[in-house]
Amino acid sequence: MTASKTMTAESFRKKIRRNYRTDDITNYIVSFLLLGLGIYFVGKILHDGLPKVSPAKYLVILAPAIPVFFGLYAIWRISKDYIVYQVDSNLTPEEKFKIIDDYLSNVKVVWRSEEGNCRSYRYENKFWSKVELRFFVDDRKLLYNVIGGNTYALKGVINFGLTKRATRRLAQYLNARL
Repeated sequence: MTASKTMTAESFRKKIRRNYRTDDITNYIVSFLLLGLGIYFVGKILHDGLPKVSPAKYLVILAPAIPVFFGLYAIWRISKDYIVYQVDSNLTPEEKFKIIDDYLSNVKVVWRSEEGNCRSYRYENKFWSKVELRFFVDDRKLLYNVIGGNTYALKGVINFGLTKRATRRLAQYLNARL
């Protein structure tokens, strides 16, 4: 990531999102296919009616509910990976990067990229899940983004709360030190 001396949260978000355009398109296609599958089953149930067998009568409703739920969740979740957080601070960029390095000293960093005022890191947590962190630092603020990382396939949308936990932990750390 290359960056000028100043960057807004919106321009930082656009820069991050650019890297995952193909992944997002694929995830949206899969989400809409799941929704379509669920809607097809709803139509089939409405057309054919519920089965006459008593125990299975209401269980058949789960068939369309499951793909509809996952499709709607995925559509909602895709945009959540591009939330940019901002911490205002008058520390120098070098001091801010030192705080970031201190935070990362407790985890296994498996990849890093440094380009000007932008830094990207991928680390492995204690359960071998990967988390990607992206930062932009200038004299007045620190912008950051957290996403569940995947080194082998497309960016997924179901990460069982990994991104939320990693974001909360990083936010607490940064807010206490900046």
